[in-house]
Parts: sequence; structure tokens; C-alpha cells
Amino acid sequence: MAGSLTVTGTSTGEPAGSRTFGPITITNSQTVGESFSVALSSGDNAFAVPSGAVAALIIPPAGNSVVVKLRTNQNNSDTGLPIYPAALPTVYPFPTSAPTSLIVNAASATAAGFTVAFI
Repeated sequence: MAGSLTVTGTSTGEPAGSRTFGPITITNSQTVGESFSVALSSGDNAFAVPSGAVAALIIPPAGNSVVVKLRTNQNNSDTGLPIYPAALPTVYPFPTSAPTSLIVNAASATAAGFTVAFI
């Protein structure tokens, strides 16, 4: 397996007890090996999706409070999917026809350390 991302979780205190999620694994037979860790400019920030990528892991920097939204070249006119602004990751698995770019829109500039990793 050249690349993978696995998500596992547990929810406790539910009326029926606890529940476990996963493991859910996104795998790629190719090694993509491309990631960025950058400060975002106010407005649209485009990241080229490397050939063969099947998903992106997006991690804002700790303490970030800037509103950030995600879209792709495939839904460029969309307002974007809001992502949690501070340190919690967002996993975006690509559709069968992967986008050629991710567009991360920031309401204002962010600190360095905004990470986009391709799987």
C-alpha cells in the first residue's frame, strides 16, 4: 500500500451506550508524497492536486480563528464547505474524477502552518 489515511473514533454516553466508528481507511496504490504548510492569503488560495491523488487532509494551524471554506475547480462557483478553523483536520476524499485544484478561501490572512496533504 503506497499511501493511506485511517480514521477511527468512539462516541461515549449515547442513550444506547458507546459506539465505535471505523476504522475507515482511504488507500492509494500510488505514492503521492506532496503536502504544503503555508500561510493563507485573504481570499482564494489554490493548491494543485497532484496526479493520482485520491484525497486531501486539511489541517488549520492551532489557534486559528479565521473562517475558512473549501471548494474545488469542479464547483468553483460554489460558496464552499466551511471547515473547522483551529487545528482539527478535515478529510476530503475525491470523487472518481478527481479535481485538478483545491481552493481554500480564507476570510482574512492566516498564520503559517495551514497544512494540505495529498494522499
